[in-house]
Amino acid sequence: MKTWTRQQARDGNTASPETLNLDLGDAGGSFATLDRTQLPLNAFDKDVVPATSLVQVWAPSTLGVRFPTVADMEGEQVNVRSDQVSPTQWECGTFQNYSGGWQSLPTITLTGCKGGSLLVEWAGYAFSWNHFAQTYSATAPANPKHINLRILVGGVTVAEHIGPAVLEPFRIFGHTFVPPGDVGVTLQWRAPGPGPDDPFVDVTVNAYHLAQYHLAGMKFLAICRSR
Repeated sequence: MKTWTRQQARDGNTASPETLNLDLGDAGGSFATLDRTQLPLNAFDKDVVPATSLVQVWAPSTLGVRFPTVADMEGEQVNVRSDQVSPTQWECGTFQNYSGGWQSLPTITLTGCKGGSLLVEWAGYAFSWNHFAQTYSATAPANPKHINLRILVGGVTVAEHIGPAVLEPFRIFGHTFVPPGDVGVTLQWRAPGPGPDDPFVDVTVNAYHLAQYHLAGMKFLAICRSR
């Protein structure tokens, strides 16, 4: 039978960390739920947890090490890629193949979502060629090259950020409530088109196209609590 305390009072009313931990563990089992030491053996396994779990998680381990999972390009955006860039640059978005507008990564389906409170997170690295943000001659309006980021759940934006403007990591997350059933999550990015005097090619070396925008090392995480 459970008792409210496992320890007798010490002389001088002193206490040790272990004394407090034992009592807090008992209190947690009494007022909230059973702690791990009080659960029956094999109470949680793959056969019973999915049907009764309160929390569901979709992580990169179930979607691939990186997202999206593209052979030899895991975690990279593949919407706009150019092989006309210098061998020392990424095959990425250039002004020849991208002039602005939202780009969507492959839709993620949260299969079997029980509904409830959904937290979604997107992280990775973003590259933006921002050297000409103030334009080449400094006589035209500034054109900062932020890579805007947003997360949509069921077609509705739940998180949006102005995004990086150089080469740096990013992490955005949002929260919403969803009904039971499969849930679609879309990750999108957008960057400005060329300014009035932005360079398009490297005129000093074989007229290579200039790498402008890229996303890499991306991962995705979703956590849904049903109640």
